[in-house]
Amino acid sequence: HPHHFGERILASEARLDDLGVTLKRVDPMEMVRLNRAVQSSWWRQVAVLDAEDNPPKGDELMCWIGYERSGKPVTANSMRLLDLGGATLKEEMESLRLFYGRLASEKRKTVTFEIDAPYASRPQHEMVYTGGFWIDPSMRGSGISMIVPKISYYAAIALWGAPVSLSIVRDVMMRPDIAATYNF
Repeated sequence: HPHHFGERILASEARLDDLGVTLKRVDPMEMVRLNRAVQSSWWRQVAVLDAEDNPPKGDELMCWIGYERSGKPVTANSMRLLDLGGATLKEEMESLRLFYGRLASEKRKTVTFEIDAPYASRPQHEMVYTGGFWIDPSMRGSGISMIVPKISYYAAIALWGAPVSLSIVRDVMMRPDIAATYNF
């Protein structure tokens, strides 16, 4: 319901304001610069979210950076609208293109990725890949992880409709205390 959607966005923004953080949509290359600058606390973006490795065509890559009042970046998140053109998620994921871009064929010699979820074998068209979520160590534990991904998700719905959303997380993110924060 649109009324509830707006309420959720406003409530999420109010929670960020309580933390002293302003979330701004930024040019994808700004996200690349931030990602490279804070490598000690954030791994390099996967190819599909890295505007330097995989330049966007149009408005298909949405990037957000949250800033403290001092102007210091303290959180970031990215989403990309993909058109799989009827391919299956299984085919796309196992090709490793999302992770390694133009290096995928070389990486397949040493890296395997298998997906066996029944849904992954269905043909797909538009899908949102979300990831590259980062929180500055000074803000970890603040609850920001329960806010920023939701705002990004709501923005993706507003901009691109309601396609399937996909995120791949590291094993540590599946701990029950961490996984509970991904509650859409």
